Amino acid sequence: MQESTALKAVNKKFLDRWVYLLGLHEWDIQIRYTKMDDGDLGECSAEAPHKMAVIVVDVAKHRDADHLLDTVRHELFHVFHA
Repeated sequence: MQESTALKAVNKKFLDRWVYLLGLHEWDIQIRYTKMDDGDLGECSAEAPHKMAVIVVDVAKHRDADHLLDTVRHELFHVFHA
């Protein structure tokens, strides 16, 4: 799967919805698309005191947009628990 502007737009809408549902609206959450050398589909680093998080996703490792969004949602739950 390749990264595209349309995919980013869908992902932004999806992200906004889940940020609202999880009560993370005060957080600064960034999503970065990059190649990851390990077997992970994505990863998250969160700084709870500063309410900042970065979610890194390897687009090429995902079958389709739904698979990518599942990964982003999974990583958002890590932010929620930070």
